Amino acid sequence: MVIIPIIGGAVDYAVALSWRQRLVNVADAAALAVAVERPEKQGEATRRVHDYLAAHIESWQFRQTITVSVPPSGDDDSVVVILQARSKNTFLPIIGLPYFPITVRAVASSNQRFAEIALVLDNTGSMGRRVSDTDTTRKIDALRAAARDLTNILIQPTGRSIPPVRVGLVPFANAVNIGEHNESALWFASEKIGNNQWNGCVLARDNPDDVRDTRTPAWLPYLPIHPHNHFAECRKPSGSYCGCPRQHILPLTGSKADVIDAINGMRANGHTVIPQGIIWGWRLLSPNQPFNTANSYADARNFKYLIVMTDGENYVGRGRVASAYGVPDSSRLVVGSNTAETTLNQKTLAICRNARAVANRGENRITVITITFGPETTRRKILRDLMTDCASPPEHCPLAQCTYHAPTSSELQTAFAEIAHGIINSVRLTH
Repeated sequence: MVIIPIIGGAVDYAVALSWRQRLVNVADAAALAVAVERPEKQGEATRRVHDYLAAHIESWQFRQTITVSVPPSGDDDSVVVILQARSKNTFLPIIGLPYFPITVRAVASSNQRFAEIALVLDNTGSMGRRVSDTDTTRKIDALRAAARDLTNILIQPTGRSIPPVRVGLVPFANAVNIGEHNESALWFASEKIGNNQWNGCVLARDNPDDVRDTRTPAWLPYLPIHPHNHFAECRKPSGSYCGCPRQHILPLTGSKADVIDAINGMRANGHTVIPQGIIWGWRLLSPNQPFNTANSYADARNFKYLIVMTDGENYVGRGRVASAYGVPDSSRLVVGSNTAETTLNQKTLAICRNARAVANRGENRITVITITFGPETTRRKILRDLMTDCASPPEHCPLAQCTYHAPTSSELQTAFAEIAHGIINSVRLTH
């Protein structure tokens, strides 16, 4: 008589916890659904919650009564959904406990919120290799799959997301491709192309403008430095050259098809110049030129995320191999006792810190999230330390995590999915 209530009570309690989690999920979803519709009257809001529950859950599954309360919105214009239920016990009635009471509460703001995400993704030559001896997936294929998963989570199949989400893409290698269609833009020095073939990439600005979001001076075209550059793609008229990514920047968009097409167009080629990827990701999120389609930092409803993924350290090659900073031994990168790579590391951190601090008090900051990819090595430990310093503090990120390391392709997909779900939940729900 003693053992049965103890064992049976544990079973009944586990069942109650399971029902509670189910109710939490339903309450969150119902609060979001009603908040988006913004009903003006209490009775109408309650009816819509009941309709939502009837459409998404069958009463027989819970074998309990669900009641809903939607309090007045108050000053913050929020919708509060409270679900009260009873989890019917199987064993504990013998000691006079026929059910466990369950109450869950969800709060969603009916003020429209937005999310802007810049994906800064490594498209360098090493991404064309397999992940490891045991994980034979090509890194670029794993990245495409992970980025597609993130996009599918952030943007609904109809292209209409709640909250509204816009995603931009910055593939980077030796430089960043801004798109040949921008040749006539006022902020681009097209006269510098001359008789050369220009594939869309641009040079970094001079210090300190290369680590800041400034409107001027005009960007200069990135062109082959030497006609006998050993990169084979330099001699391909229809392809990319000298590490200029074939896929150009995709500005912020709510079109899932456009984002997926851009992701699928990424190719592995060239060396690693991380700061150019990050600075152009910041420019996507900036209301300033050259894209100036992002919302203002002062818009408290808007959340900005800069997600950086790379599989290797900064490296620009040797000899006459070009990058957005010119050739490796130029004075733009070899400064004092610094090697080109050391200078690039310093610029990486400077851009991250500047981007994170760009918002004024009371404005929404840019949240920087970093991901390193590939098996653990001594060199990758150095990269992880760099990208950890680049990322925002944990308290500013979804799931209180701003830096990820993915040794395998499956872990890369998990990281991207977790980030996407974290962004959606942090923007949608207030409690």
